[in-house]
Amino acid sequence: MKIRIMGLPDEVEQAIEIFAKLAMFEVLEVSDPYPNRGNSRMVRVYIEAQFGEWIARTWLVGDRPEGSFKERIARHQVGQLPRGRKKHVT
Repeated sequence: MKIRIMGLPDEVEQAIEIFAKLAMFEVLEVSDPYPNRGNSRMVRVYIEAQFGEWIARTWLVGDRPEGSFKERIARHQVGQLPRGRKKHVT
């Protein structure tokens, strides 16, 4: 997927560093900064990324919370996403 980040050059650079460290995404490619139109000081950068292994395993396929992707996102937006399964000790 392609993700656009816009901001001042220092902000964009920090955002790219954060994105690269997140386990949620695997960053494949980062474009050069493009100046925004007009006399704006802001720039935009495009990141090509894919979901990281943990997201792919727990959200997209296999052992995941119940419901469709849209339902899980809706629960997450209102803070109702389950925190994970509790392990039973025997």
